[in-house]
Amino acid sequence: PPPPPPLLGSSSGVREATGLAELLAVCEHDRQFVSKSLGKVLSAQQLKQVEAVLQRLPLVTLHWKLSQTGTSEAKRATTSAAVVRKALREREWIPVRAGDECVVTVELTRTCLRGKVHPSDRHAHAPRFPKAKDEGWWLVLGEVDSGELLALKRVGFIHGRPTARGPGKTKVSLGFPAPPYACRKIYSVYLVSDCYLGLDQQYELSVEVMEDQEGTGKDEASSREERKENEENEEASRSPCSSPEFSCSDD
Repeated sequence: PPPPPPLLGSSSGVREATGLAELLAVCEHDRQFVSKSLGKVLSAQQLKQVEAVLQRLPLVTLHWKLSQTGTSEAKRATTSAAVVRKALREREWIPVRAGDECVVTVELTRTCLRGKVHPSDRHAHAPRFPKAKDEGWWLVLGEVDSGELLALKRVGFIHGRPTARGPGKTKVSLGFPAPPYACRKIYSVYLVSDCYLGLDQQYELSVEVMEDQEGTGKDEASSREERKENEENEEASRSPCSSPEFSCSDD
């Protein structure tokens, strides 16, 4: 049988890259990484082709904020991206009011190793695909523990009007209702590529649902009963043949 493909890297102190995302991250800091790693395996022409493809592959960064709008009042509370990032590191819980409509606004920025994004970068590198394939993404919001899918949106080619401060940005909003009872939830935000393997991203959003201080017309016993019923419904809705991460409800 043919020998397995070599790992990108060497035993001489060069960092190894075992996936596409890691390869792009390494090349972002060391532009000679591919030639140093595969110079003895590929020809000069092949190295040039590989580097040309890597130069145009997407490097996507995400920033977001979590906001909530009460159903009975016009007040609007916003949790900044800095607070969210701190919560991801230290598992601090972001407070929201029970029953409120919440919105996760995701800001996407696409760059590449080349620096400037060209209009032709809209087409994904797919030489064996029968026709031109546009680069696309899915934004997914859900809860892994319960397998519940909360929001799903299709995102096309990430672009925007460049400014003096940097490349253009694409904004996408994902809405979901907070549970009607006090609890803690860990939601996951996924950015999924529809054409490249290994470029997906996942982030956790830790939310603490608080009872409305002004009261909701329910006493504590009723709230506990509703919470118990909701948990039982979530448990019953799990299916052994569903996706290990998300499954849509039958509603």
